[in-house]
Amino acid sequence: MPDADELLAMLRRGGCVVSSGDSSPEEVAQARACGRLHVDARGCGYVYRPAVRTLPVEAEEATTLPFLPALAWDHDRGTYSE
Repeated sequence: MPDADELLAMLRRGGCVVSSGDSSPEEVAQARACGRLHVDARGCGYVYRPAVRTLPVEAEEATTLPFLPALAWDHDRGTYSE
């Protein structure tokens, strides 16, 4: 599990950090498995959502992409929505 500094370093590659409370249980599990979940001393969880710059062209490329949430960005609310 990354510490806070490592989580912030991930942001330099793009993407965003969201509260684990704003993430689905599946996304939290995926983030934990991929080393993108940080839990602070107070028990607050933070999930790094990597930026996706291109979509895969071939099926083999899809396996190399980071986790893609099954949510759409809602620009009006500034959050992901189903």
